[in-house]
Amino acid sequence: MPRTNVIAKAITIAKKSLQACYAKDGIYAGLTHFKEYWARDGLWTVLGVLRLGDLSMAEKQISLFINSIDADGQVPTRITSEFGLFFRLLGLPHFGKVKPLFGLNPAYFWLSGKDGRGHQGKDGGSLLAIAVSEFIKHGGELEKVKRWWPKLVKAMTWYQKHIADNLVNEDWHEGWMDSLRFRGATLYTNVLYLKAILSMEKIAKALGKNSQTWRRRYQESRSSLVKNFFNGKYLNNTGAGFSKQEPFVVDGNMLAVWWKIVTPKTARSIINHFLESGVDHPVPCRVNTPKFHHSLVPKRFGLIGLS
Repeated sequence: MPRTNVIAKAITIAKKSLQACYAKDGIYAGLTHFKEYWARDGLWTVLGVLRLGDLSMAEKQISLFINSIDADGQVPTRITSEFGLFFRLLGLPHFGKVKPLFGLNPAYFWLSGKDGRGHQGKDGGSLLAIAVSEFIKHGGELEKVKRWWPKLVKAMTWYQKHIADNLVNEDWHEGWMDSLRFRGATLYTNVLYLKAILSMEKIAKALGKNSQTWRRRYQESRSSLVKNFFNGKYLNNTGAGFSKQEPFVVDGNMLAVWWKIVTPKTARSIINHFLESGVDHPVPCRVNTPKFHHSLVPKRFGLIGLS
């Protein structure tokens, strides 16, 4: 099959699969085990939804999470009944009131010596800001965005309590690779955060508000990211601030290239390493190469093939 036909077929499948996840209040993360509203899945899909021209569904998904931000500014990790996943694994309908859930599932921390209380996903606020900026770009109603603005600012301000050296810091299982025990500043979360700051700058300009604060924050955080993550060839996964090469992670590196967070020279170095590493062969592309050290993966996750 010619390459153009393969891409066209893939787009058709992607469109059908995405629109199948449209639901009453927003967009489900999936139709089997994850038939719930997840920030890190559903807010990413807003970019595709807008490309399809489904503006009302994008607005619905954004509004769902905007209206669920708590008093401190935290965006919920997911919106579902508390034991929804448990019931679905048993093949049963879920019970209980659907509500915002902010913490991580305690199962992540079984046998670890930690109870997991206080652990929170760190990507939801960033994805929300990115989604709103894209909503404006695709013709979304500015009056609606004006009403969202105070909560958006609160969501981005929430990060300040988790910042060190202008970088967002995480603890075990808080990133999207949530089966892994990373601690400190990680690449994907901080590239998202940088894009979110740029998005806030664009939203502020669109609303006629002062955008300079966001520009300064972006410059400071970008400088810290390059200083702490770049190893001479690509961006490491953790911001240890040295040149030792860690496993190459595709997501944060390629997003940094796509969003022009790195210079053209650094972008070329990253792309060259991507091509030389063979991480994209065979299809589908692997998340990272080589594998992460086994100490980062709880043994029970490895046994069930989760990581």
